[in-house]
Amino acid sequence: MPPSRPLPGKDMIRRITAGLGAFLLALLVLPAAGAADKPLEFGVFPNLSARTVVALYQPLRVYLENRLGRPVNIYTAPDFKVFVQRSLKREYDFMVAAPHFARLAQQEAGYRPLAVYSRELRAILVVAKDGPVKSVADLKGQAVALPDPIALMSMFAVQLLRDGGLKPEKDVSLTNARSHDNAVSSVIHGESAAAATSAAPLAQMPDELKNKVRILATSDKAPHQIFMASPKLSAAEAERLGKLLLDFAATPEGRRFIETSKFGGIRPITETELKQLDPYAAEVKRMLGIR
Repeated sequence: MPPSRPLPGKDMIRRITAGLGAFLLALLVLPAAGAADKPLEFGVFPNLSARTVVALYQPLRVYLENRLGRPVNIYTAPDFKVFVQRSLKREYDFMVAAPHFARLAQQEAGYRPLAVYSRELRAILVVAKDGPVKSVADLKGQAVALPDPIALMSMFAVQLLRDGGLKPEKDVSLTNARSHDNAVSSVIHGESAAAATSAAPLAQMPDELKNKVRILATSDKAPHQIFMASPKLSAAEAERLGKLLLDFAATPEGRRFIETSKFGGIRPITETELKQLDPYAAEVKRMLGIR
């Protein structure tokens, strides 16, 4: 029979327990540290070209990166449909999206609203500055360029055509320009008689675009683009992100961003404003066949 081994003393038990506790604590801390180093994916609504979007949002990206102490990367999409699909898959940690896309992401993917741009969103129909079109009725038999059929501005523009006595797809042909600047460019190059856009994208376009068109008609208002946080972020992370966004407009870089973008500021969004978007979110869902 082998000799029995002495039981460990109290000091040894304390050392083993302390070591085990430190090991378990390291297991808990290491994933958190890794998460803090992981870049935040910031999805930006592709209403303008990718190059323009990245340049426009660079000041906000740098600001958030510095305040959060964490890398922030800007992502966009080739078109509105892909952007919506990616948001519904929760591919963006946070995003700024067209209002009805934001509402859809809230309803279908659990995104949380953080803030909204202060400027009201209205669709405008623009035509060639020195062209012959004087009223919406003058567009009969011609082409109208839309940013994308599922864009809120496209939906508003179609209503403007109806209000002007025209039947879309019968009295006018509607073309998909895929972005606001492409839509406006099509007017300048004679590919369409009018284009749908909104005030902020038009103001962000190069002078060779915006100075060659004039506004023909303006729609009713809606909330502007909305910042949303993915449910992948904790409530505390989302709350901090929302506060940083609201504080951004008061910083020097934020004031420059607001002046450049023509967004008017950043403010909280109300539940009433979000509910206003329900019919448009439902229309996007229908058009994309989302069940």
